[in-house]
Amino acid sequence: MSTILAFAFVLGVLILVHESGHFFVAKKIGVRVEKFSLGFGPKLVGFRKGETEYLISAFPLGGYVKLAGENPGEDEITGQPWEFASRSVLERFRIVAFGPIMNVVLAVFLMIIVFMLGRQIPEYLDQSPVIGWVEEKSAAEKSGLQINDNVLSVNNIKIKAWEDFLISVAGNGSKSLKIKVARNGRQLELSVKPQESAQGEMDGIGVYPHIPPKIGIVTPDYPADKAGLKVGDVISSINGEKIYHWFQLSEIIHHSYGQELAIGVEREYGHSTVNVTPRKDTLKGGIGIIGIQSVQKMIVRKYSLGKAISSGFKEIGKLLNLTVDFFKNLLIGRISTKSIGGPIAIAQIAGSAAESGQSDLFYFMSFLSIQLGVLNLMPIPILDGGHLFFLIVEALRGRPLSLKHREIAQQIGLTVILMLMLIAFYNDIARVLG
Repeated sequence: MSTILAFAFVLGVLILVHESGHFFVAKKIGVRVEKFSLGFGPKLVGFRKGETEYLISAFPLGGYVKLAGENPGEDEITGQPWEFASRSVLERFRIVAFGPIMNVVLAVFLMIIVFMLGRQIPEYLDQSPVIGWVEEKSAAEKSGLQINDNVLSVNNIKIKAWEDFLISVAGNGSKSLKIKVARNGRQLELSVKPQESAQGEMDGIGVYPHIPPKIGIVTPDYPADKAGLKVGDVISSINGEKIYHWFQLSEIIHHSYGQELAIGVEREYGHSTVNVTPRKDTLKGGIGIIGIQSVQKMIVRKYSLGKAISSGFKEIGKLLNLTVDFFKNLLIGRISTKSIGGPIAIAQIAGSAAESGQSDLFYFMSFLSIQLGVLNLMPIPILDGGHLFFLIVEALRGRPLSLKHREIAQQIGLTVILMLMLIAFYNDIARVLG
């Protein structure tokens, strides 16, 4: 029941805010709003106030605002100033655009609340930036950085904690970094150039804090689970090689698809050896996986209003880039359509976030609101982005596209959206059925 309530709350708020953006701007400009509906399809309940009928409709996966004179092929256009079609291109653009804009505004507002309530962050972010692992063939290894190096500064900016270090690296882009470290009682300055991935994105430099090789999660029905590995097990060796770090463990497993591994395990009652054969992860380039995740100690950090505002805007910027990259990579085929989630996935995540607390729930809502805003700005007819595209074309041509061309485009757009919905539902059902 909590999952259903969380789902209804999350989706209801996001749809209400989105449609309110269209509604209030239309009212302010002087366009009549005939209907304001949460949901599509048959009317469940509703009431009329003034010129507008307010509805809750049967299918909750969306909503709409019906404007007077919005659809020339369906509505009687009389040329009255309160009709949508009678307003200038700029005024119509504002009405359409304010739906996605309100999603971004909501996302920012929620993220600020998240930082004020307090965010769970990995404990190591507050710890001294002592390198616990250097990734093989990484920029860090090529530059000479080593395990146990203590990072003192990056580009002459003093570094006190891992969070400072990660921010400095991430904000540097592709430029070379001057990293000063303390090693065996002396100071060294090394030049490190971040590496670019195959997708054209920056992969960082390949250093990590110390993460013990202790199992925090075992995924059911994966090789680790079938072999008897358990939460709390500490991996001490693989095929006789001593294991010190989680990433050392990961690298060996990733390169061992199809090969049986003798994994030494330390437990409460002593040492044992477990034989595990990694399976292929086709979504991550065919690397070997056994279905385990590390233990990550978390702490709660609360922020003042000023810090929450600045941190909230930065986090929204990260989520916005992440969302745009996701849609771009999905479009060009770098990301599988299996990664698309539908209402069941949203409900499951919303339920889990609600159980974790207000902060996690609001963070999820903020991220989902960003995704909804970006999705609606895509130039697909029937979405806001499609309407905005038509308005831009109208402004450039000096007249709107013909009704016939718009109807064809709407049919194409509807087909695309229905296909995406079918894929999302299929993925949801496939995940539920395992």
